[in-house]
Amino acid sequence: MKVRTELMVMLTHHDRTVGDAYELFESAKDLPVYDWGFKNVGICEYDTCHLISAMKEAGKHTFYEIITRHKDAYVIGETTAKRAGFECMMGTKYDEQLFKAMHEMGIRFCPAVGQPGSVYNGQPGVLLGTEDEIRNEALHLVNDIGVDGITLPAFRYYLDGYHLLHTLREALPDTPIYVAGSVDSFEKIDEMFDMGIAKFTMGSALFNKKFVPNGSFRDNLEAVANYIETKHPRG
Repeated sequence: MKVRTELMVMLTHHDRTVGDAYELFESAKDLPVYDWGFKNVGICEYDTCHLISAMKEAGKHTFYEIITRHKDAYVIGETTAKRAGFECMMGTKYDEQLFKAMHEMGIRFCPAVGQPGSVYNGQPGVLLGTEDEIRNEALHLVNDIGVDGITLPAFRYYLDGYHLLHTLREALPDTPIYVAGSVDSFEKIDEMFDMGIAKFTMGSALFNKKFVPNGSFRDNLEAVANYIETKHPRG
């Protein structure tokens, strides 16, 4: 099933929500980017609710990513969901209680597969697991559990991220796949559209000025948004 690929802006850098996330959102909310999110690290519950409210008021779709993958974080995530009312929880590993709570609140639940955030050869934030293990986990979560989609840090995979991504697309052609992180060039953006990826996140690439070397966060996001609107216009 061919879907419209969407850019999801993450107000995060080095896997933390930035301190001026609200101000940055306000500075760029007029751009033609409709999916916005941030991580549970680096931001308190009050600011989470404030930021989600601003995003909704601006007509954006809201995403909350949990990257501290343990029971305490899931309990806090459930409480935050009740108060903030974001539309989709992503990035967490599957947890039965959390999944049930999100569905009771009408919040989409798109967990990560594999072993995300691992350390490999001294490098943190790597995705581990064999392709078979990751594919089988994704199939189980979608077909047996009924999750709404899959979060996949494909470009942080310790082997061939492109091959892993193609493997999951073939196994789950009708399931939304959210590619998390490391889409940092126009070429990779094109690949996301060509593969029919539902959404791909972008945060650090904007803060690291990958698209406009001397530009601001807004300058870089505007360059990406304009490129997408020109190269991949909406039908």
